[in-house]
Amino acid sequence: MKIGDLVALSAKGKSQDQNWRPNYYSSFGIIVDTDPTSGSLLFTVQWFPRKDRNRTFDKVHLKLGHWRYELKHHKKPKTRS
Repeated sequence: MKIGDLVALSAKGKSQDQNWRPNYYSSFGIIVDTDPTSGSLLFTVQWFPRKDRNRTFDKVHLKLGHWRYELKHHKKPKTRS
């Protein structure tokens, strides 16, 4: 993963208590920074609000650090033709 990639929480990331805010308020985010000096890469992610949670999200700026195993690449949702 690199800066600019769209990401979502992985199954392991969703199961961890410290990730309740992005799990509740957001469905995807963008990687804005990395820390290669850590033992395993640490990614800083700017999370974007879900449409149904937009008002409460304005008070919470979700820019959080995550380990690689907590993230997966975000897949574009399928649209009906």
